[in-house]
Amino acid sequence: MKKVILSIAIIAGMLITTNVQQAQASQQQATVAVVLENDGFVDVQLQDLSEAVQAAISAFAQEYDIKALKYNAEKQLTKVELTKKDDESERVVYLDAEGKEVEAPATTEESETIEQEQEAPSAELSGVMQDNGFVNVKFEELGEKVQDAIRSIAEAYDVTSLRYNAEQGITEVKGTSKTDESEKVFYLNGEGEEVAPPASQEQQQEETEEVPMSL
Repeated sequence: MKKVILSIAIIAGMLITTNVQQAQASQQQATVAVVLENDGFVDVQLQDLSEAVQAAISAFAQEYDIKALKYNAEKQLTKVELTKKDDESERVVYLDAEGKEVEAPATTEESETIEQEQEAPSAELSGVMQDNGFVNVKFEELGEKVQDAIRSIAEAYDVTSLRYNAEQGITEVKGTSKTDESEKVFYLNGEGEEVAPPASQEQQQEETEEVPMSL
């Protein structure tokens, strides 16, 4: 009889251990999911932030209820989720290390969208490539200054294609306005500065060809 009771106790202990391990695994998965959704931002306590950031948050607290505080160590940004006290409207602000409000950082999804959209050029784009020397290029293959310029463009435009002209060192960025859906083409040099559209090969040939003089 004692052996039967002992066996039951051992089996019960094994089941409890298995349930605990499963619960811990579920908690770990939930934590990972939260981190991924926040794109590198994790929960942080007010006292763990710098004095400058704490002062900025205290200023917001006069008109807003602090809903959540998150921090991105890689970008050194603090994300503050606010709810206004009078009308309960929500607001999200981003603060740098000095407590100054900055624009929302570009998310990983935006970068992936840029890469995916330029990987499948249309037939029309392919035809243009042969005329002006521009070829499709991936976002990560461009210089840091050019990438920063494209991120700035992506704030107001949906980037539909990225192409590069190695001979002229110019990146072509095609975008559609998020407000009125108008299309615009940007040309960036190696420093990420916008420049005038480069002359096509036909125009260059016309400029270099000598016009015969009539006798």
